[in-house]
Amino acid sequence: MLIRRVTQEDLAECGIVYARAFAGPPYYEAWDMEAAIEMLSGLFMRDSNSAWCVEEGGEIAGFAFCTTYGSFRATIQEFAFAPAFQR
Repeated sequence: MLIRRVTQEDLAECGIVYARAFAGPPYYEAWDMEAAIEMLSGLFMRDSNSAWCVEEGGEIAGFAFCTTYGSFRATIQEFAFAPAFQR
């Protein structure tokens, strides 16, 4: 398992993870992949240094997109884990 910063190239895979994570219970949301990627891209553009992902076996298992305030405080804006990595 590797924890690293999200890159621009990761946004499409993060969008897929997001859409799949919220498609099942308890949310049952029908996210369009492009809409999910667009939403996450907006968060990434706001604060790219505060977007982190967990990589397992070469694929993104999950991520957290945050917003920082000052030097010591951050808020998680969105996070998700692919269904295969949820318990």
